[in-house]
Amino acid sequence: MNKGRNFVSLRAKPDNEGKQSMKMKATDTAPRVKVAAWKQLTVRVPPEVHRALRIRAAEEGRSCAVIVEGLVRRYLVGGKPA
Repeated sequence: MNKGRNFVSLRAKPDNEGKQSMKMKATDTAPRVKVAAWKQLTVRVPPEVHRALRIRAAEEGRSCAVIVEGLVRRYLVGGKPA
């Protein structure tokens, strides 16, 4: 049984069949433009890790999402696993 230690939960909403990754979006003043579709990722981390991430993000003036995305991208292009 997993006791929560080293546990990572990944949850994303399923794609609808035939749905494109780019959606068309229009505003009152602008013509339709393509906007990238984002996916949600849920990751469970210990409270102290979450707090430290929020503090560092605030100090750097960035969001937690931007930091995590950068780390995942670096990993995907051949970085060392954590």
